[in-house]
Amino acid sequence: MEKRRYYRKNINLGTKIISSGKNSVGFINNISKNGLLIVTTSLKTARDFTNGKTLDLEFQSRLGEILFLKCIIKWLRKTPPLDLTNSIGLEIIDKPAEYEEFIKSL
Repeated sequence: MEKRRYYRKNINLGTKIISSGKNSVGFINNISKNGLLIVTTSLKTARDFTNGKTLDLEFQSRLGEILFLKCIIKWLRKTPPLDLTNSIGLEIIDKPAEYEEFIKSL
């Protein structure tokens, strides 16, 4: 059985992924105090994103507030069964106070 440090909440929120001056879109599938799982169909993801690279996320909370997070890529893989999307595990390295409030509201 897998043990995680922080509880993860399943959600479905659209997000803008900003890396090296390029924007992509994706969805946040699950979220925790210190990390996220995002899924994107962007074909450039596999080429542009690698383990250890930092990126920024921008998304709107369910209350309408825009949140910005700086994250580091922990892993990246194609999503089975058809490998049409990329799953990206992120660790949050810079989170604003508003993010803590957002997590509590879930």
